[in-house]
Amino acid sequence: MFSYELYKWVHIAGILMVFLAFGGAIFKDTTPAVTPDSSRRVLSILHGVGLLLVLVAGFGMLARLGLTSEIPGWIWAKLGIWLVLGAWIALSLRKKLPRSVLIAGAIGLGVAAAALALWK
Repeated sequence: MFSYELYKWVHIAGILMVFLAFGGAIFKDTTPAVTPDSSRRVLSILHGVGLLLVLVAGFGMLARLGLTSEIPGWIWAKLGIWLVLGAWIALSLRKKLPRSVLIAGAIGLGVAAAALALWK
C-alpha cells in the first residue's frame, strides 16, 4: 500500500513522539506554568499516538520486507520493548522511580530497540 520509506518515516515520527512524551512526563513538575491535568492529558495522548504509529508503521515495514509469514525473534523482542515503553509513561507521570532511573531506563530501552533493528 505505502512505500517502505514512508513507513520508516512514520515509525521514526512515532518514536520521537514517545520519547518527547517521556521527557515531558519526567520533567513535568519543573514547569509551574502548565497545569498538571492538562499536561498529563497531552503527554498521555502524545505517548499513545506515538506508540500506535510505531506499531502500525513497524508492521507495515515488515510487510514490505516480506516478513509476515514467520516473525523473527528480534521482532518479538522489539514488541516486548514496545510493551515496556507503553507502561513506562505511567511510571514517569507518577514519579514512582527516581528521575535518573526513568531517564536511564527510557534511553536503554530506546537503544536496545534500535540495536535490534540495526543488527537484526
